[in-house]
Amino acid sequence: MDFYIIHLERARQRRANVDRLARTLPGRVKVIEAVDASQLTDDEAGRHHCNARHLPRYPFRMRRTEVACFLSHRLAWSQIARADGSFAMVLEDDCAIDPAVFERALALATSVASEDDFIRFPTSLRETPLHVLKRDGEFSVFQPRHCGLGMRAQLVGRSAARLLLDATETFDRPVDTTLQMTWACLRGISTAWPSGVSDISNELGGSTIGFDKTLAEQVHHELARPPYRLAINLLGSWHAR
Repeated sequence: MDFYIIHLERARQRRANVDRLARTLPGRVKVIEAVDASQLTDDEAGRHHCNARHLPRYPFRMRRTEVACFLSHRLAWSQIARADGSFAMVLEDDCAIDPAVFERALALATSVASEDDFIRFPTSLRETPLHVLKRDGEFSVFQPRHCGLGMRAQLVGRSAARLLLDATETFDRPVDTTLQMTWACLRGISTAWPSGVSDISNELGGSTIGFDKTLAEQVHHELARPPYRLAINLLGSWHAR
């Protein structure tokens, strides 16, 4: 099985972690050069980013780094869509894996996966299982009541990658937030837990996406986030009927 690691070339402090992942992952590893927000032109960003494509409207300004992150995942999906394998793993360069836990989670996920599937390997469990697809002791693959956030690691099927590419030719919000709208891009997103994947971005110089918010932006974020999250969850429940 192929493993794609999305790596921002100028984030040199992360290169050692990419090499570590390449030595640890149980398959063929390919490094995908991430789209660099500092090199992304207005024309390039504008070809994909648009305002208010979906409801509920995304209440925040999408940052250039978030556009670049989305385009980087689209690069990974395009590789999977063209490959011969039924599915492949996509990881970001600021994650670490516990080999014993990860390989058990991966074995369980691949035992139920098809090329239509998208299975998240989150760094923490924040989802409520709606339907358990398969269980092996403490390990499970389940469909969550509501899809969680984060894109550290995912098992992506070939057909799922093609659907995602078609559905996200233009986008109006970050990649993980878009995937929460399963009714708009890809139904049946599942979760593998425990995943054996952890977030070590703080050990590698911090996030390459985040930036310091002004006080006004912080206040707006705290006020706008709860109603947006509620709207996403309500729409998700309605479409899941």
